[in-house]
Amino acid sequence: EPKSRKHAQDVHEEIAEQLAKDGVASRRRLEGSFARETMLPPLHDVDKVIELHPDHHAQVQEPGGTKAAMDLIRDSVKSLLPTATFKVKRHALGIFLPDEGFDFDAVPAINDGTDPDWIVIANTDDDTWDDSNTYQLITVVADRNQSCNGQFIHQVRMLKEAAKTHGLDGVLPGLHIESFAFQAITTQMEHPAAIADALTKGAVLLGKGYYEPTGVDRISDRLLESNKIVAKRTFLSLADKANEAL
Repeated sequence: EPKSRKHAQDVHEEIAEQLAKDGVASRRRLEGSFARETMLPPLHDVDKVIELHPDHHAQVQEPGGTKAAMDLIRDSVKSLLPTATFKVKRHALGIFLPDEGFDFDAVPAINDGTDPDWIVIANTDDDTWDDSNTYQLITVVADRNQSCNGQFIHQVRMLKEAAKTHGLDGVLPGLHIESFAFQAITTQMEHPAAIADALTKGAVLLGKGYYEPTGVDRISDRLLESNKIVAKRTFLSLADKANEAL
């Protein structure tokens, strides 16, 4: 809902200003399905990248540095939002706001300026910094949406809703569904035909393997085989019904 989205953006900006004021971050940017406008309502786990100020780069790349990066962000946000609670996750610091209907996942990152499309993000499981092209993903999806005359993001949300309604919530992550749509919908299409094509493409890809929209990460390798089987069966059934309806 536009007002809810605007409010989440405003809270993001308040946090961003505090991080800049405290010298923690040099740049803050929304990412994930919220930034790509492919998130299903209601708002939840709004992702944001926190590019750490260069003054902190050496510190956070030492042993224990990924946790130190989380602590820097937590302490700054806590000074702005005293009632917030926090949880350290693999790549993000969960920021839980009791007075809001959404949370933030703040991803600590280092940007050395070498490539504008690539950053490294904290991995607290291994205490390492992993390559990420999340900015490139946002651009690629935005370009596809433009080439589809603004219809693509709506069709992605329709496809996600279909998967959720038919029991795939928690089985097939949203980026996987977005990837099916990206391969199937390359130009402006009427919604029924676009969804039928994307369902058909998803059923095929779940049996073969696939990359996310930038073509860099083979995300199908992350799925449990049992989840692939369930998802493929569901997509095949939905594709048959969609094509019959057409």
